[in-house]
Amino acid sequence: MFLKILYHLFVFLALFGSLMVVVSKKAIYSALFLILTMLTIASLFVLMNAQLAAALQVIVYAGAIMVLFLFVIMLLNLGKQAPLSRRSRPVRWLGLLFGVGIGAQIIAVIYSGFIPPAETTAAASVTIDHVARLILTDYLYPFEMISVLLLVAVIGAVVLARRHLVQGVETVTETAEKAGK
Repeated sequence: MFLKILYHLFVFLALFGSLMVVVSKKAIYSALFLILTMLTIASLFVLMNAQLAAALQVIVYAGAIMVLFLFVIMLLNLGKQAPLSRRSRPVRWLGLLFGVGIGAQIIAVIYSGFIPPAETTAAASVTIDHVARLILTDYLYPFEMISVLLLVAVIGAVVLARRHLVQGVETVTETAEKAGK
């Protein structure tokens, strides 16, 4: 009974955190709520007796990827953003429409019984040693490509953040400062 209550608490926290990632107006708050979401998902993995998945969730996602996200957020120095123009309103309504459609599809899949029940015997046979051997032998090339992709993402963030130094493009805060002088 206690585990069921704990499970539902973590599900609620994961849903709340993921909703706040999308709703938060500041990027740093979104990143912090994403960390909360990742940690609650790791807690759900522990409750389902999948300690390897929980450890990977905390180390890879809540650790390494979130450090990268926070680094990019700090590098971009988002500060104050320009107000939304009238042209962005139709895009926002279209996004809301697509979001409602995806939510309806998820609810339909859950209630249709399409998702097969989980098999606990197959998950118990996977060990850390087995996963490490697979990553360093069969999946070494995709593993290295992910690191190259993350490196390109960081380089792209640096270029976007510092383009005003190279191209003379003014940021919103610089334009506001010049207008105030």
